Amino acid sequence: MIYDRIDNIFLYKDVIPAEIIADIHDQLFEPQTLEGYQKNHITFRLASDKDFEMHRKHIDLHVMIQGVEQFAMTFTDRLEELGPFHQERDIGFGKGNNKDYINGQLKEGEFILFFPHEGHKVGFSETGAGETAEKIVYKIPWENK
Repeated sequence: MIYDRIDNIFLYKDVIPAEIIADIHDQLFEPQTLEGYQKNHITFRLASDKDFEMHRKHIDLHVMIQGVEQFAMTFTDRLEELGPFHQERDIGFGKGNNKDYINGQLKEGEFILFFPHEGHKVGFSETGAGETAEKIVYKIPWENK
């Protein structure tokens, strides 16, 4: 997991492709395609809680544009009650084990990057469920670099 301010995204050029760094730097937050990468511009309502999600083939890069959401991260081998893994969508879900996870907030002007071995839940707030937030989620192919 990498958690930082957008102003510092250039520090992670060995992990985050130059095309994505340029897209973020130029604030191209409108929905558009970015060749070779999946880019999802989403506006959503915060939930009171969510399950953890995990991926095997992609790194998730979340860039908060407006609002605040809570996030949590744990290692995928610590997740319980795993549902089926959907290969075509590269996503699976599970529950955290006794709060054995890192918890934080993602605010405007910040980003967080989750690697395939890191289960994560996002888009929730224990106090502000129902509020809205807006962010970009980039899916970066991962080849176990």
